[in-house]
Amino acid sequence: MMQKMQEIPRMDTREWSAPLDALAKLIREAPRLAQRKPTCVENEVDSEVSCKEGKLSVTSTRFKTRTLASHNQRIKVQSSTVQGKVAKFSDKTVYVDGRAARIALSAAFTGDTSVRVTTVGREGPTRSEAHRADVARHALQQTNTLLAQPFSQALFLGTQSSARPPYDVDLDYPHRKLNASQKKAVHAMLSSNNADRVVLMQGPPGTGKTTVIVAVVVSILAWAHDVERTVWVVAQSNVAVKNIAEKLADAKCDFTLFMSRDFN
Repeated sequence: MMQKMQEIPRMDTREWSAPLDALAKLIREAPRLAQRKPTCVENEVDSEVSCKEGKLSVTSTRFKTRTLASHNQRIKVQSSTVQGKVAKFSDKTVYVDGRAARIALSAAFTGDTSVRVTTVGREGPTRSEAHRADVARHALQQTNTLLAQPFSQALFLGTQSSARPPYDVDLDYPHRKLNASQKKAVHAMLSSNNADRVVLMQGPPGTGKTTVIVAVVVSILAWAHDVERTVWVVAQSNVAVKNIAEKLADAKCDFTLFMSRDFN
């Protein structure tokens, strides 16, 4: 045990100032955001359910209210019969695969008309939240290069590192005409200026934000010519990924699609 303790990388923050403030903010925000998660969620599930060997099989219809398998959550199931009788069950989710979930029931299932599923207890850390905690810990142990990355310095520290090699990427998107604001956003994203390392684009639905993203991708790939170049486009939801993929397909852009298994 003592040997394992000695092998753990130490954290020495005595000579840190601004980087430590940025990491402290990143770490403190995690439990605050966790406290904002609801303690009770009504899970939206498909009306078609089945029960076998005391386990109720349901299919989530919405990602935000999906059924999860968590040690700190319990599932309440309420079913109704044709005669109007209501039965209540309580137990834990024992298996989740994408949208499908199996719930172990505390009694024999008797519902035949409708099922209501409710999760009690806060959702645990998501994969991205757990990974963020690991990244912050490794940064404190100085076993990664998080704070040395230009993107991290611009985002967390507000500093500008050494200038990138100058290059000009021209707008090259013949597939659709862009308006003035879209062109401005594309030029900012294609810019090699340090001030444009992080670009925030805002607008209500239907204003062409996805088109701007696709125009940037197509322009970068066209600029690369015969050089193999990869552009990663990341979105928060599978729906957003699907929308971007459809527009990339319309632009005849070769791409590979990665989607979360949590809701497929």
